[in-house]
Amino acid sequence: MKLEHPDIWEKVLSEDEKIVHEFGISNNYIMLGMTISIVIGLFAMWFFGRTWISLVIFSSLFFYFAFYLKAARAYALTNKRVVIHTGWLSHKTTSLDYEKITDITVEQGFLERKLLKIGGISVHTADAGQKDKKMDHIDDPYGLKKKLDVLRKNYS
Repeated sequence: MKLEHPDIWEKVLSEDEKIVHEFGISNNYIMLGMTISIVIGLFAMWFFGRTWISLVIFSSLFFYFAFYLKAARAYALTNKRVVIHTGWLSHKTTSLDYEKITDITVEQGFLERKLLKIGGISVHTADAGQKDKKMDHIDDPYGLKKKLDVLRKNYS
């Protein structure tokens, strides 16, 4: 399996741990965001004229959807846990051991389900001090829940 973020995972995985599935923000979501960025950029050019304001608005939105989201959201299912990496310049990595996961909730709005085929997953744990972890805008959330259920059963 070719990993999209090998530099992230080599920092956080233990020696006997391996990635079973790696994923991130859906390409459908990114393409929708880039399309909206272009539309807003064209509107800004019409409204503000061809000024630096239009360029800043368009560039900021395009950077966010075309680069930042892919780089700042990485998720992995390993043979031991769920690993959630967020951030681009500053990083936050959270892991959830399979035996601590109590429930998994799939969330999909109507347009997400019908138009983009994306959704989100919330992972709930038994630890009262730890908030539920959410992975938004991912492809095939029900398929991912099934993979996670199998991994929890096999590795808990």
